[in-house]
Amino acid sequence: GAGVDVGRAMERLWRFVEEEAAMSREVTLARQPIAWSQTEDEPRLCDVLRIGMALMYARCDDGQLGWARPGPQAWTMEAVTDPTSTAIVEALFVAAEDNEIFAPQVLLVPAELDHAR
Repeated sequence: GAGVDVGRAMERLWRFVEEEAAMSREVTLARQPIAWSQTEDEPRLCDVLRIGMALMYARCDDGQLGWARPGPQAWTMEAVTDPTSTAIVEALFVAAEDNEIFAPQVLLVPAELDHAR
C-alpha cells in the first residue's frame, strides 16, 4: 500500500494555517448587496467593511448602518441605531476610507462573539 507522505501533509497543513491567519488579519472595504431582513424585496447595495473573519459592518446610501451578528441558524444583518454604536461604525468607515484602519480603533463587537472567548 502507499504510505502517507508526512512531509507533504505537514506542508499543506502549514500553508492552510498561514492562509487562515492572513485572512483573520485582513481588512476589506467593498460594495455588495445586503439583505437587511426577510421583509425587504431586494438586497440593497451597501458599503461593507470586513475586519478579519468575525466583524462586518454595512453602510447604505440612505445612511443606514448595520453589522453582522451571529444568530441561532446563521449570521444576520442588524441595523445599528443608538448614537454610541452609530458613531463607532461611522468612525470605522471613515478610518477605512482614509486608509487609517490599521491604527488603533474602537470596535463594535457582538456580545455573542465577546462571550465566545
